[in-house]
Amino acid sequence: HGSHAGGRRWARPFRGAGQGSAQCTVVAFHPRKPNTAFLGTRNGLLVSVDHGRSWRAVRIPQAARDVVHISCDPRDPDRLYLLSVDGLFMGNPARGEWQRGFPFAQGQALDPDTTDETDALEDNEIEELPAGAPRFSAVAPDPRNPLTVYLAGSRGLQMSADGGIHWQLVSRTGLESPSLSRVVLAAHSPLVIYAATRRGVARYDPTQGRWQHLTQGLSPARVHDLAATT
Repeated sequence: HGSHAGGRRWARPFRGAGQGSAQCTVVAFHPRKPNTAFLGTRNGLLVSVDHGRSWRAVRIPQAARDVVHISCDPRDPDRLYLLSVDGLFMGNPARGEWQRGFPFAQGQALDPDTTDETDALEDNEIEELPAGAPRFSAVAPDPRNPLTVYLAGSRGLQMSADGGIHWQLVSRTGLESPSLSRVVLAAHSPLVIYAATRRGVARYDPTQGRWQHLTQGLSPARVHDLAATT
């Protein structure tokens, strides 16, 4: 269900047909065009330009069709970051032009040689996912620097400073569980990152290089998603 009326009215604007088309994974609204929304499914990406009354398929690479998450480029909202089970893609959905940022090798980390011995976690803290399940759950570009992109997943947060070519694991110091469902980047001064984890909400300060859990004193619970106002 969705709302283009600030939550005052809700409707079911989309009923997919075909294998995977009805399995919706993520929705994103264009930040400058309130009538435009993007919908990711297990079988592709769709766009609506009339408040969800009609939808059309967006031309994307075959490897990008199993959509996990999408995010708009903060500097160019017509450009999308599309995270699929098989890789990260960047492009303009209106023109159907896409660039592959990085392919995922059977769900493994982007840089398998990256280690962080100073804040290593116990093996039982690493979430083991079923075969075929996506290891990465969210993509988030830096609102201050379009070349800096973050990927959240079952083994923590990874960062690329060159648009998705090279990646490094972000420190897990202070993070009680590395399994991240979603991340929200807040363009404060400096930047801070909020993450949904299986033990509550955590906040990462890049200048300090450590995480802080914001639900201390409360019963920790798995958080599946986060949203923030601009």
